[in-house]
Amino acid sequence: MKTAEIPASMPIGTKVTLRGDRMFEFMDRLVPEDRPRVEEALSAHLDHGTPYEIEYELFHESGRRLAIAAQGLVARDASGKPTRMAGTVRDITDQRTLEARLLQAESIAHIGH
Repeated sequence: MKTAEIPASMPIGTKVTLRGDRMFEFMDRLVPEDRPRVEEALSAHLDHGTPYEIEYELFHESGRRLAIAAQGLVARDASGKPTRMAGTVRDITDQRTLEARLLQAESIAHIGH
């Protein structure tokens, strides 16, 4: 399966359809430690119909590292061959940052007692 171009101007949370070369570009943007997990989830969805719902990190075109929550569904032709994948992506970077700050604050508060 190939991937598609993800325009820098496209707001996170927009419906995304990956076709052709866009899938490769998407995979190239993943942080190295998340790529195997995303590939595994994608394969499980394509091969077994397992729901594609995953959180991962990728590098935006600007170079910024983003935390993403994604879900998707493959579309198939009459013979069952995957033709495209559509879904949604949500930028959860701020949420992750706040969670990390909360854990740090709780840890500091715990040390003080």
